[in-house]
Amino acid sequence: MNNEDKRKKIISLVLRFAAIAGGMALCVPVTWYLNSLLGNGETDIASMSGAVFCCCLVALTVLAVVSGLRAMMGKPFRLTVAVIGLTAAVCIAAGVISFKTMPETGDSPPVSPRPTVTPPAITIEEVSEIENPESGTVFYKKYYDNPAFLTVDNASSSDMYVKLRDRKGKIVLIFYIRANDTASVNAPVGTYEYICAFGKEWQDEENYFGENTKFRKSKEICSFSWGSTCEISIGRNAAELLDVSRSEFEK
Repeated sequence: MNNEDKRKKIISLVLRFAAIAGGMALCVPVTWYLNSLLGNGETDIASMSGAVFCCCLVALTVLAVVSGLRAMMGKPFRLTVAVIGLTAAVCIAAGVISFKTMPETGDSPPVSPRPTVTPPAITIEEVSEIENPESGTVFYKKYYDNPAFLTVDNASSSDMYVKLRDRKGKIVLIFYIRANDTASVNAPVGTYEYICAFGKEWQDEENYFGENTKFRKSKEICSFSWGSTCEISIGRNAAELLDVSRSEFEK
């Protein structure tokens, strides 16, 4: 075999492999196309069978053309034609059987829309007013040991937030008394003045009774010794208290 014959043989083999590879490469676009026709966008048996069937036919057709060209070059092609024919028959039979054995599919049943879930309406309940503290509620005490006793009679129509303040201006006790009520608390030994915030609806220790809060302090002082009791009556006589500013109350 001379060099020219070798060259032609190599070319024939390359062309055959290229034809087969090219035919099989067509699987991708053919599969997509048949999938869109037969499977409505879903990969099912019909689309895959059709793709294999068509790709095999394409590959065998190209291979037949190459073999024909090889025959034109003077090479025998009887065996090649026989193989092509047998393979084509098998592919056609497989494709036909796969399509015939597939169950018939009608139109897809309509997909019921997902029910819209409406969240329950969020209702904001009316916030009840803050209940005023009980009489005798202690908010602050400077000393753990308070051996004296203080009884305060609130004869006014407003609740009171009361502070006991020593001569240096330091707060030693804070407690609460409701309107027309009496409270008894333990107090530390010493001499103190009392300063009060008056109002109707308690809010908190920063806002007291809101915008209508009134601030007053006593003209008198309370002196406590060990075990002693001091009784104070507030509200029966307005002259016994002095109006003060908020800043004076909070210092």
